Amino acid sequence: MPSDLLSLTATQVVRLIHDGKLRPEALVEAYLDHIAGRDPDVRAFAHFDPAQVREATDSVRPGPLQGIPIGVKDVLDTADMPSEYGSPIWAGWRPRADAACVAWARGAGGVSYGKTVTTEFATRKPGPTMNPVNPAHTPGKPDG
Repeated sequence: MPSDLLSLTATQVVRLIHDGKLRPEALVEAYLDHIAGRDPDVRAFAHFDPAQVREATDSVRPGPLQGIPIGVKDVLDTADMPSEYGSPIWAGWRPRADAACVAWARGAGGVSYGKTVTTEFATRKPGPTMNPVNPAHTPGKPDG
């Protein structure tokens, strides 16, 4: 197994977990450490709760995404996290159910790490996220 878990492809992660050579908890901790170090600058997450991620890992299901970390764009509903659509008018909104694609990903064994920033309603003003390679650039901005 590579020493840097973050360099593994999704296919490699699933194979290692399936073969018992990688525990989902080890992968989670590697990603949580990485996010903790990078997100203060990148600001990719609109909602991020490490305790919730760890709890979700306790119930990882076997399947094609077994243990794979996923970020859910904040324009997709999640029953266990706020869905604010990048807009202050939806601040704190908690949907009753997951969007179909979120439910499918979780049902296939994916572990949601939180809600990722979106431009307002996925069309309007950009959020605070910075390009991790060039912090002078941001998604959702024509010159960025």
